[in-house]
Amino acid sequence: MQVGGRFSRAAVAAAITLAACGSASSPEPPAPPAPTARLGAVFVADPAHRDLVLFGGRSRNGVLADTWLWAAGGWQRVTPGATPPARSFAGAAADGRGGVVLFGGDPSDPTGTHDDTWRWDGRHWTELRPRTVPDDGVFRTMASGPDGAPVLVVFEADRTVRTWTWRAGDWVQAAEPARPPWLDDAAPVPDRASGRMLLAGGIPEPGTRLDGTWAWDGRAWSELRTAHQPAGGPAVAADVAGGPLLFEQDGTWTWSGSDWTLAQPPGAPPWQAYSALAAIPGAGPGDLLAILLTGAAGDPGQTWRWNGFGWTPS
Repeated sequence: MQVGGRFSRAAVAAAITLAACGSASSPEPPAPPAPTARLGAVFVADPAHRDLVLFGGRSRNGVLADTWLWAAGGWQRVTPGATPPARSFAGAAADGRGGVVLFGGDPSDPTGTHDDTWRWDGRHWTELRPRTVPDDGVFRTMASGPDGAPVLVVFEADRTVRTWTWRAGDWVQAAEPARPPWLDDAAPVPDRASGRMLLAGGIPEPGTRLDGTWAWDGRAWSELRTAHQPAGGPAVAADVAGGPLLFEQDGTWTWSGSDWTLAQPPGAPPWQAYSALAAIPGAGPGDLLAILLTGAAGDPGQTWRWNGFGWTPS
C-alpha cells in the first residue's frame, strides 16, 4: 500500500483590509477546522446519532488516532478521552444498537498487527473484550450486513478469505461454502433493496482479473455477473438512498439492483487511492447523500458532496 506523509496544516493568517476611509477592518475569521487528507481512514455512518465518524488513517508524519465528526453540514474534531491506538485501514460499521464497531488495522502500522475491537457510542470510544478474536489479516473491511449487524471480511496472509459477524458482543465466523476471491482494498456496501451486502472493486492477486461483484445474504456468498464492471483497484463505497455508490479510479458508479452504471466519469473529484466515503444517515432523494474526503495525504483535506447526480466541492 502506498504510504503518504503529512504536513502540518498551515495556520490561517488574519487578513487586514483597508476600508475606503483608510481604517483597518477586523481580522477575517479563521477557516473552519477540517481533517487533513489521509489514506485508509475509517469513515462510517452512525445512524443513531445522525452523523459520520472519521478515525485514524495514514499521513506524512505517521499514523493518526484523531476522531472527527461530520455533523450539521460541517466537520468538528472531538476529543473523546480514550481512543483506539493509531491505525490505518481498519474496518468499521454501525452495530444496529446505537453505536459503531471498529476492528483491526494494517499490520504495517508502527504498532504492528491490530486484533482489538472498539465501539463508538456517539461520544466515547470503549474497548470491547470479545471471547473470539479474528485474524487481522493482510486486509480487512466491514459494513452492515443484511440484518444490520456488522459483517467483517478478512483477507488473510495465506490467501484465505473469512467472513465474521458481530453478535451479542462476540465475533462469530460464518461457515460459508463459497467465498469471494482474495481482493486487496475491496469495498463492502449494503444493498437495502435486495437485503444483501455487496463487495466490489479491489485488487485481485497477480495473474488474475477482477470479474464480477459478490453478494452476502447473511448465510452465503454468491457471485453476481454484471453487464458493466468497474475497473477495480482501491475502492470506497457508501449506502445512499437509491442504492450503493462506488468511487474508484474510473469514476463514480451507482448500483441499479443488477448492474453498475457509470454516474460520473473520473476527473472531479480527482481520484486518490484510499480516500474516505460515507453516506449521510437518513438522507433521501434530493438531499445531500454522501461525503468524500480525499486529497494527497497530509494536505488539507478536500471535502466533496454527492447529491445523487454529481459531486460538488464543499
